Amino acid sequence: MGRCGDYQILLKRALTGIAAAAVVLGSVSPMAFAATTTSGLTKAGQLPIVVNGSVLSNPYEMTGKDSGNTTGFFPVYYFEQALAKIGYTATWDGTTHTFAITANGVTPAAVAGGVGTGNTTVTVNGTVVKKFNTQVAKDPAGGAKAQATTYMPVYYINNVLTALGVNGSFSGQTGLKIVGSTNGTGSIGPITIGGANSGTGAAASPAVSYGSDLTVSANLTDANGNPVAGVNTTLSVWGSQEPTVTVNGINANPTAITGGYSFQVATNAAGEAVATISVPSGVAASYTFQFAAPYTVNGTQVTDSKVYAEFVTANTAAISPYAADSSDAYQVPVSSLSNETTGLVPVTVTLPLLNGEPQANVNVNFSISSVHGDAFLANSAGTELTSPQTVATNSQGQATIWVNSNEADTATITATPSGQTGLTTYVGWGDSGVATQLNSTLGASGVTGGSGTVGSPYTASASSNVTVTATAEDVLGNPVPNATLLITSVGGKGKYVSGSTATDFPNATPASGSEVSSTGSPFGQIVTTNANGQFSFTANDSTIGDDDQYNVYVIQNSEVGNSGDSIGSIYVNYTGSTTSVANVGVAANGQLVTAYVNNSNAPTTSLSNVEYPSTVENSSDYVTNGLNNIEVGAFDGSAQDYLADNTSGTVTYQLSSGGSSFIDAVDGVYLDGENPGLPNKVTAVNATVTGYTPAGAQADTDYFQVSVNGTTIGYYSVNTSTGATSTTLSTTSGTGGASELPAGVTAEPTFTKGTFALPSDEGNVLTTGHRLVSGLNFSVGDESTETPTVTAAIGSVSATAKPQFIPGGAAKLAASPSLASPVNGTGENVTLTVEDANGNPVVDAPVSVVTGQAGATANTNLWITAVNGTSLSQTFGTNNTTEPTPIPLYAVTTPEATAYNSVVLPGVVSWGSTSGLTVYTDANGKVQLTLQNGGVNYYGTDGGSPATLSLQTSPSTSSYQATAVVSYPSSGTTTIDINGSAPTADAGDTVSTINWQ
Repeated sequence: MGRCGDYQILLKRALTGIAAAAVVLGSVSPMAFAATTTSGLTKAGQLPIVVNGSVLSNPYEMTGKDSGNTTGFFPVYYFEQALAKIGYTATWDGTTHTFAITANGVTPAAVAGGVGTGNTTVTVNGTVVKKFNTQVAKDPAGGAKAQATTYMPVYYINNVLTALGVNGSFSGQTGLKIVGSTNGTGSIGPITIGGANSGTGAAASPAVSYGSDLTVSANLTDANGNPVAGVNTTLSVWGSQEPTVTVNGINANPTAITGGYSFQVATNAAGEAVATISVPSGVAASYTFQFAAPYTVNGTQVTDSKVYAEFVTANTAAISPYAADSSDAYQVPVSSLSNETTGLVPVTVTLPLLNGEPQANVNVNFSISSVHGDAFLANSAGTELTSPQTVATNSQGQATIWVNSNEADTATITATPSGQTGLTTYVGWGDSGVATQLNSTLGASGVTGGSGTVGSPYTASASSNVTVTATAEDVLGNPVPNATLLITSVGGKGKYVSGSTATDFPNATPASGSEVSSTGSPFGQIVTTNANGQFSFTANDSTIGDDDQYNVYVIQNSEVGNSGDSIGSIYVNYTGSTTSVANVGVAANGQLVTAYVNNSNAPTTSLSNVEYPSTVENSSDYVTNGLNNIEVGAFDGSAQDYLADNTSGTVTYQLSSGGSSFIDAVDGVYLDGENPGLPNKVTAVNATVTGYTPAGAQADTDYFQVSVNGTTIGYYSVNTSTGATSTTLSTTSGTGGASELPAGVTAEPTFTKGTFALPSDEGNVLTTGHRLVSGLNFSVGDESTETPTVTAAIGSVSATAKPQFIPGGAAKLAASPSLASPVNGTGENVTLTVEDANGNPVVDAPVSVVTGQAGATANTNLWITAVNGTSLSQTFGTNNTTEPTPIPLYAVTTPEATAYNSVVLPGVVSWGSTSGLTVYTDANGKVQLTLQNGGVNYYGTDGGSPATLSLQTSPSTSSYQATAVVSYPSSGTTTIDINGSAPTADAGDTVSTINWQ
């Protein structure tokens, strides 16, 4: 882009939030200002400085870098001249590098973007408004004898000029224009409406068009009454639909504002701003117009009085003033007993022509309803009338009723002409001096575009701080100083920032009378307007694609006022780049899209709380069955799939695994050393997905190649319309029989181990019009039980997974001691350790103990008295006495039968005389059985009726020999067989033998 274009971009940046600082100097020659940083400036050309329409000077512009951007620089001497021309003075302190502006009667407004930093300080009436860097160079206007002088960046001038009550703009074509006054502030208006068939434009007599265009115009003057030419004014239009606004034969671009639109209208040579208003043929519409000058007084823009107009079609009437709903109600102050007409508003209905003539003497029925019941119909003196009222149209075909209220209220007014469809509008009343609305002019720093309205939201990079500056006004448009305001975010999106602290916005909506703390809890943040009604707040949102709506509420006596309605909203859209990868998404196998949707349409960048079985050496089940697969995808700055937006792009996932884990497969193809060109169980590998366009590319289809460390493992396609995927591409399946494989590739790769396969949600919808196409699965193995960190990185962005590897199925058993010699009447501990195939302990594993196999003899007098160190006992009787309840491994008859037929300790042991015995491994995968062969105390019964229960002791045994057969059937069930005969294994068992003697 050329030099001038660069400056236009920089000017736009200045106008949307880069703080401006006008720089002014004493009345001395340019050479007096050479006391700042020397840097490279290049002569560009001469551009004029125009003050109030007159060329003041034509200095040489220099170009150079400021904050990394190329922009224009002018000598500060010429800025001093321009400010002196509009009545302001300044001094330059070469020691402190301070430009001090003196502007009598001006209270400097806050500068959007804050004070900033730099080698030069600008003050207005002693208040620091901006800091920036100046540079030194020779002024080409001085010729060969030119001396060094100080230059400043042009784009810093605008905001401070606005704070001074003047307007400045700069472009690389027209130079610098300054509009201001020497003795106070200029004016605009009154507004004039041309082309009307009837009416004056007053509220009680709106200008009426029966199909022709209307013109609105206003004169812009400086403080001395001189016309100001070639300067933009702002035309605000509130109404039932967007009109077409034409300026000098060119359609003006609309900017959405609350309840309407604004347009830029430049003044002509006579200082007149003229715009033509039109609506489509046959459309009825009502409008309110107001021009705003490029002047401010104490931070408030200078405007003219509003005027009213109606376009009336052949079959449809119109109503004025018009508001589409209660949130955009036409606002006025309340009336009072001392002045009953302060809030008096005429509501006028205009009927369409009948046979080319206005419809006179047609009855129109008016009715009113309001939120609080305070608003009422009235006559022109403000006196209350009952509702409804019937009013006949006058000779112009218009009927007017007045509405009024002595209290803050919002009313719905319905007007129904005889035999026609009813019309509705809304009027709101508020207290003077109480904030009820925001000035339509907003400011913001940290944004990249937009105007902060619903139709033109600010745009900002996700995670960046956005500082919004606005003015709170009462119903008359007067700034409200020292107002307490509450800032909320619809849906609790984003954070509000105070200093270095960022706090989540609560997901809460206040209502009328809601109590609010001094900090804004439980709804948001409290801010206070300054003496000029201005306030600011800072917010950010890290979620790419979030459209945040910040609502502003007035707080009175620690409660939400204004009937609970917000006084205005600011809209910010947080965006990201689509040309680079901003995030790596991660999820369990086939869950990436689901995780994305559940995360408010944003990729999840971490995965935890997933359990994988530890990997069995040389086993492929965990790959084949997708047990240990982790899915990743590449997302751009708009939170969409990067490769979907860049179909010829490439992403390389740098996969790595920690601990003793390893990467064993990518998209179903094994990395086990058996597939040529692929590594073997590595801890780091590069998996690359590359988009390509084959000769046989089919419509609505994207094509991709997947490789691992440079070796291609597969090709696939995704239909962008249906989401259908295919991993079977060939040289003849494409359009016209051409190949869907890359040029020069004659066949898809094949491998000894594994089959190329995509994640199950590849091609699924992320958001409307966007699908997942970069998804990739990779398998992680680990022969240990641990929770390693697994990372998938693309450049500087990454996602992590922390899978928990748990023991596999029971596969091994170790017994200690394997040969026990218990003493008669004492216990002997035998510990069984249950492990998986990798030697990892199996925790909480149920182990069935069978007391005899088919044909085995009874195990006389053998008991289990404790499991895992817990003695076996239960409570009995009404007194809940605790008695020993060891588990017999034989049928007990002597001296008495047991008084119990089950023993249950949750997580330890479960036994029933008919259901068998199950014990459970502890946290270390161990089962400790305490066995005793005689002399065991137990609770018995004589079997009588009623039975007598008592503590019994089993007979002593001088010696005992038994064999436990511990086996793991192929079904995975673990059994321990204990019998008094030779050990016998069940079919399919792996047997380990333990002897007691």
